[in-house]
Amino acid sequence: MRSKALRRAALAAGVGALVAMTSVSIVTPVKAQPATMQSIANTTAPAGAGADWAQSQVAALVQAAVSSGATGAQLADAIASLLANNPSLAQEITGAIIDASKGGVPGVAANSSLTASLATGVAIQVAVWQQTSGTSPVSQAALESVNQAFASADVSRGSDFATNFNSALSNEGGALAPTVLTSEDAVVEVVTTFIQKDETGNISPNT
Repeated sequence: MRSKALRRAALAAGVGALVAMTSVSIVTPVKAQPATMQSIANTTAPAGAGADWAQSQVAALVQAAVSSGATGAQLADAIASLLANNPSLAQEITGAIIDASKGGVPGVAANSSLTASLATGVAIQVAVWQQTSGTSPVSQAALESVNQAFASADVSRGSDFATNFNSALSNEGGALAPTVLTSEDAVVEVVTTFIQKDETGNISPNT
């Protein structure tokens, strides 16, 4: 598995600018998340929140990233944090992320760099949930919700979003469902119960 440092460096080097329509460029060096981005990413949804709340949070994160000159890696980490803090809304947040990658958000046009950052953010948190899905019902439910979002948006394996997502997920040690690997037109689906391999050399069902 490639280190997170390598993944961050690759994102920072490849982003350049999130939005061609604005004059705000992405700063290449990786630095701490700007305060506004961090506060948005760490927000826990109020009771009764749904798709509208998710859309507003994702839009606010993207807008904050552009206005603060954040790196693509910072935006990806912020997206992952938003998901981590709201696993019960994984479907709604992932759906909002996919929508933003396709159509942008108010004041920020969609582009390939934005798509890469958004998809990577989802992949980061999916990989985290997969690592705990064998023992955590919350993680398993969140992964199932992510799959539902992919299915609802018809995110095929050959799409730009999926290409970035699949690459980042692999780098983070995550895995797609085996059936997804058979066709470029297959809808993206992730493994929802991830069993760790036994590295001790003992005989077990996991080896």
